[in-house]
Amino acid sequence: MDIQNLSVGFGKAEERILAVQNVNLSLKRGQTLGLVGESGCGKSVTSLAVMGLLPARGCWWEGKILFNGEDLLSLPEKEMNGIRGRKISMIFQESMTSLNPVFKIGYQIGEVLRIHQGLRGPKALEECLKILDIVGIPEPERVIDDYPHKLSGGMRQRVMIAMAVSCNSSLLIADEPTTALDVTIQALILDLLKTLKKRGNLTMLFISHDLGIIAELADEVAVMYAGIVVEKAPVEELYRRPLHPYTYGLMRARKAESSGGLETGKRRLYSIPGMVPSPYERRQGCPFVERCFRRTAACTESLPPLNEVKNKGHLVRCLQPGEEEEARHYA
Repeated sequence: MDIQNLSVGFGKAEERILAVQNVNLSLKRGQTLGLVGESGCGKSVTSLAVMGLLPARGCWWEGKILFNGEDLLSLPEKEMNGIRGRKISMIFQESMTSLNPVFKIGYQIGEVLRIHQGLRGPKALEECLKILDIVGIPEPERVIDDYPHKLSGGMRQRVMIAMAVSCNSSLLIADEPTTALDVTIQALILDLLKTLKKRGNLTMLFISHDLGIIAELADEVAVMYAGIVVEKAPVEELYRRPLHPYTYGLMRARKAESSGGLETGKRRLYSIPGMVPSPYERRQGCPFVERCFRRTAACTESLPPLNEVKNKGHLVRCLQPGEEEEARHYA
């Protein structure tokens, strides 16, 4: 998949909110791209654009989303229906609101198999039980007759994963699939996704605000802030040498970096100073400028380009990309 200059906005022209601005991302077959950033930065809107699930009214978009060379944004809804679920599938953030509360689990997974693979009756039932077993759900014969509210959050999320992988899609989008789950269930879900990736050479766009989870799964990481990509690099490179001030802040705010001082009194839990700019705010320069310790007058004049730095594949949108040791300014 190749996302080229994707922009998405909401509202009337004079009051338009630009949720995503000139996003460029690419995914090679078998690769996992981690999309990280705080709530409201445009991660989920980007994924909905890929799935063709943006609202028809009150929303506009431009750019290209090439999937195996075909522009998804230009396809009619009928053709997208043939791709959505069969070639590109998605695990949504809230399993309870994504599953239909009035239908049993077996019916909902069977619907996917019926629409995209033409399976019915005993064959659909057999495949449904097989998929539930693959995602680690105990007693699948019982679970297929349960309603979503009878399952725990972790079990519902496994059902969502089962629906997403039931058609052997070549691209899986996971939108914060471990949100609101305890750490034990989080680890089980992550292990499951790793296993599925190895088994089927799965390509994955994994969206999260948790840098620890991203480090476990991703091959490359793109950091978003206020609707734009501010940094993109291979996962080891980004964690070893973050160059954008916002990425520094995210690294410093990790519990692993700060929490030791909570008990010992040596270091307080860190937070990035300032506030995220309002989406209604019209701005020309870098959206992070008011919170940046390295800002200059030039940062307010125009949006910096996303340029490659010394290390190949490491892109940063900053006029003065810093070195890792400069993170001491965030202490």
